[in-house]
Amino acid sequence: IINMKHVVICTFIFPWEIDELERLLIAMKESSFFISDCKYTWSITLDLSDNRIDWNESKIPKEFFSAKFETLKRYCDWCEPVFIVNTNTNCLGCADLRRNDLAKYKDCDAFIWLDTDMFFPKHILGVLSATLNQIQTKYFLLTPEIIRYWDNSWDIITNKTFLTEPHDQRDRFDMLSVDVVSQNLEEPVIETIGGIKFGGGWFTCISKDLLSLSGVPDFI
Repeated sequence: IINMKHVVICTFIFPWEIDELERLLIAMKESSFFISDCKYTWSITLDLSDNRIDWNESKIPKEFFSAKFETLKRYCDWCEPVFIVNTNTNCLGCADLRRNDLAKYKDCDAFIWLDTDMFFPKHILGVLSATLNQIQTKYFLLTPEIIRYWDNSWDIITNKTFLTEPHDQRDRFDMLSVDVVSQNLEEPVIETIGGIKFGGGWFTCISKDLLSLSGVPDFI
């Protein structure tokens, strides 16, 4: 396929998030069946450095996490998995990973920042792939719509179905119902909003050209 878009997904995890990562990998595997005309690389860093945990006091050895991490690659046959175990100080959080990957993947088209606690409908990768193949500009930021969060400033990326819900909707919403709920929403469309609003790891998709202009500041 000519000019297939290349997207790099960036995920950083701590040891206590290993089970959440497995759930996320399974969800993404299910979503991958909807992909068309896009290539994905998934860059995942597991931090096992001594900066976070005194492993001498831990009842679970770090080898347990590194071994399980390795087994999770079996869910990534739909993408190019890049699994890294960090044991030093060069990648101590998601911002470090995003900076490192921006420097590493100079020829990709876009980055997705994805946290392990995200829940999304199965068709999200299909919609994203189709969207990336429609966008003409080099500079874009895509964010999926969300349920009602925190305050009115988030309404700009809230699905209109949920705009009448209280701001604590996230505390009551059954995340496992997201596929059923999404089936009752209108067909997804690309909309330009009057401002910039996004959550860092909320399946945020940023073009490489846009991210290269700003970078990921060192103070983050």
